[in-house]
Amino acid sequence: MKNGHGQIKNREQYLNPKTDQWVVKDTTTGKFLRVKKSDDKPFKNIRKK
Repeated sequence: MKNGHGQIKNREQYLNPKTDQWVVKDTTTGKFLRVKKSDDKPFKNIRKK
């Protein structure tokens, strides 16, 4: 049985229109944390803006 923990808090993801890559941002500090380069699908369990 899988143990899903749900959505990650204090994180948002944005689609960068220039690069067409998903970027994860920390909402408390405002820093960008990572960029998904492997494919064009968004990160799992992170809120989309």
